[in-house]
Amino acid sequence: MKRIHINSLLLGIGLGIITTALLGMLFFLGYEPVLSNEEIMKKAEALGMTYADSTLEKDILQLKDGTWSIQLNEDESIHELARRLQKSGVIESELEFEITAKKGNKIKPVMSGNILVPSEASVVDLVSLLLQ
Repeated sequence: MKRIHINSLLLGIGLGIITTALLGMLFFLGYEPVLSNEEIMKKAEALGMTYADSTLEKDILQLKDGTWSIQLNEDESIHELARRLQKSGVIESELEFEITAKKGNKIKPVMSGNILVPSEASVVDLVSLLLQ
């Protein structure tokens, strides 16, 4: 029975990997997608598809002048409000909002209803406007 030379085996595997990588690069070198992202989005909207975020957070809207219209519920927790604000793009970090609220002993929304918030409001401003 012949012995398999480990060096020859490794060399063959290495050459196979390199050859496969080169062939893959040559294949995809001139490849362009048939549809652009914009065309795909238009076709999806024509079929009735929507963004998941837009269907979940209807109660937080950015108006034309840049201000945010935020619908509050008195029975909503700080965590739920922070999650909604982050998903809508009002804040970057729900954790920062929650920590700021707990530092200021703000434990629940001010009231049920709609509140307008300026687009340049900081997290501290948001906490003072939305929570009591």
